[in-house]
Amino acid sequence: MFFLLYFALAFCRSIEIPANETFAFENRVKENAIFKIIYNLKGIGEVKMYDYEGNLITHEKGRSGSFFTQSLGNGRIKVEVKNLDRSSPLNFMYKCPDPAEELAGNLGFVEKEDIVANLTRLLDKLISDQKVQIERTKEHHALVERSRIWARVLMVLEILFTAASVYLLHKDFISMFEKKASI
Repeated sequence: MFFLLYFALAFCRSIEIPANETFAFENRVKENAIFKIIYNLKGIGEVKMYDYEGNLITHEKGRSGSFFTQSLGNGRIKVEVKNLDRSSPLNFMYKCPDPAEELAGNLGFVEKEDIVANLTRLLDKLISDQKVQIERTKEHHALVERSRIWARVLMVLEILFTAASVYLLHKDFISMFEKKASI
């Protein structure tokens, strides 16, 4: 019977707790390791988590939740689930993922990936790309300032050359209609 309970605990991750009963299990943790549990209750119940010394870490009466804790020493973390309903059984489902390899994402769980390292790499890349973009923007601004001066110089020269060509064309056109007296 114990083997079947252990099999159900290890593989099914769903346990039916009879009315007004308590179910407890322990998970071995190492020093400075993070322990994570995600649970869901279908019924009225409470979840308590104790550290390796037996001190209460958290006490929740919600239908679902997740707990993170960091162990200060080697030992076992105990999770205790109590059915508060006196007449109907409580369905307890849980998952104890490795927090280094599995975190909750927008579309579900992200598995087998070092999220922290990926995020650090991504943020470093974004910072370096942003620095490059700022440098390019400064260079572009300096080029625009220099080209603005040249654009003004070229515009003034264009106006002067246009005025000179209009004057010369006008002078040539008027000279065609002048009468020259020969002596």
